[in-house]
This record gives sequence, C-alpha cells and structure tokens, in this order.
Amino acid sequence: MPPHDTLLEQLCDFDLLGFQTENDRLAFLDSLSSQTRVTTRGSKSHSAWGKSFRTEVYPIGIEPDEIAQQASGPLPPKLAQLKAELKNVQNIFSVERLDYSKGLPERFQAYEALLEKYPQHHGKIRYTQIAPTSRGEVQAYQDIRHQLETEAGRINGKYGQLWLDTALLS
Repeated sequence: MPPHDTLLEQLCDFDLLGFQTENDRLAFLDSLSSQTRVTTRGSKSHSAWGKSFRTEVYPIGIEPDEIAQQASGPLPPKLAQLKAELKNVQNIFSVERLDYSKGLPERFQAYEALLEKYPQHHGKIRYTQIAPTSRGEVQAYQDIRHQLETEAGRINGKYGQLWLDTALLS
C-alpha cells in the first residue's frame, strides 16, 4: 500500500469520491488538508494537488418496511425446513455477502477448530454461513464459493454424523 500522502493524492485523481457517512467525508477532507492545500467550492467540490473532484455521501442501509412485510409472511419452504432442523441444536449463524475479503474460509476453519478441540459439542452445535452471491459472474467470487462448498463438505465429512453441522446458504 502506498504511503498515506501518496494514497490521498491518488484518490484525488477520481472525479467523485463517495463515503458512507458525512463524518467519513469530513474526516477525509481533514486528512487531505493536513497533507496539502485544499480549495472547496460549495460544500462538495474540491481541488487539491491541482486536481478537481467532488465528495458525496452514499449511505448503505436497509428498507425497514420491506423487511417487516417479508417477516410477517409465511416462511419459504427451505427456511421452514431449516427452522425445524435447528430446533434442538445450538446454532452459530454468520451472515455476510459472498466476498473474498470477508474472511469466510477462516470462519469455517475456526468452526472446525472448535469441533476438533471440543468433541463433546458434536451433534449439539451447527454453523450456518449465509452468503448471498454479489458478483457471481466474476471468477474470484466463483472460486470463493467453490472453496466454501468444499470446506463445508470436508468438515461435514470429517465431523458429521447424522446431523449436518456446517451449512452454506448462498
């Protein structure tokens, strides 16, 4: 990774820089001001190192009304089956989009280490990784999905009995 000041200057090469919160946007501008002179026109048009760019805020969020509507309806068949299967088992759930930067293989490895170190939990605990595919056409994402499917199968083959202790839903 380039040094801090080099990275800041390179970010100014882009026409538009997006931040999740207003605080993040202001922190970036403060950091930039500590490295060079920043000229601001309006509140979101700037120039630094002779480069012009805009900063905007693009918060990531959820649609609560849509989620409430979905939650009030009947469970889809797969979820109803999963609910029945999980009734008498301690569960570990992990929800993260399918992405190689999220540490998903390491989560499977941590769960395997738990089963190895504490065999008394066999049949009493289950790890469910929910990982919706975000960029299924990109080879790196196909590779991570294949890796996770392989890991889940390997862990189930090594530690599984009649219960399924590792599940990947994508």
